[in-house]
Amino acid sequence: MVKKIKIETTSHIPATVFAGLAEHAIPFFQRHIGEVKQFFFERRASSADPISTLSLLKMFLRERKMPFDMRHYMMAQREFICSRLGEKSLTPEERQAAVSEWIRLYAEDLRDKAIERQCQFLDEEADWIVPEIEAMLKD
Repeated sequence: MVKKIKIETTSHIPATVFAGLAEHAIPFFQRHIGEVKQFFFERRASSADPISTLSLLKMFLRERKMPFDMRHYMMAQREFICSRLGEKSLTPEERQAAVSEWIRLYAEDLRDKAIERQCQFLDEEADWIVPEIEAMLKD
């Protein structure tokens, strides 16, 4: 029988989960530029008021719930979970059960926080990132 191991929540997420946003943002939008164009077209067509590029970018991120770099995000999530397991002496089965339980309970919360941090990043870096993305949208 595998014993239940309690892992802490996402309340204190280390910075590594959110690191590298500047280096991952532009490549993310380059990879998804077709989806972004379509998203912008649909939102602007359905709105009576103009919507800024920055607002649309944040809406896109929130609706799609995609980290800028999934590989980086998954590695950071793994490190976070391992840090929560600590040095507990667990069998491989117990460790897997604990990780599975953490993912079931907290992965969505971690992803939501990561997406919100990406939106904050866009706010903080709008002066340089929005013009670059607008240039991509024109191509």
